[in-house]
Amino acid sequence: MTTWAWGPHDDSAFDGPYDSKEDAIDAAHSSDGEYGEPFETVYVGECTHYKMSDLISADRLLEEAVDFAVVNMWQEHTWNPQPTSEAERELGELLNAWAAKHGLDPKLFTVDNVEEVKL
Repeated sequence: MTTWAWGPHDDSAFDGPYDSKEDAIDAAHSSDGEYGEPFETVYVGECTHYKMSDLISADRLLEEAVDFAVVNMWQEHTWNPQPTSEAERELGELLNAWAAKHGLDPKLFTVDNVEEVKL
């Protein structure tokens, strides 16, 4: 499902997400601009939401494990784990399921396909 956000400038912080483009525009209408003046123009775009697997990768997780091991314990010098693409995908699925189960889904998004809207 596509969600939407709006902002007073095309490169500013955006407010959202909203269920529809129209909802985002309605929210902009009911918001005051700088000095309490209504906005004349806002920017509306589509939200791209992120999952836990977008933030944590098997490579980064294993790199942290290796760094911890180097500092805190003896290790075989040859230990340099390289996950396969299947292992990366599997970890991503596990992380996403774990985050969803525990209400820890990231509330992060970027805004793409931004367009100017005259109010």
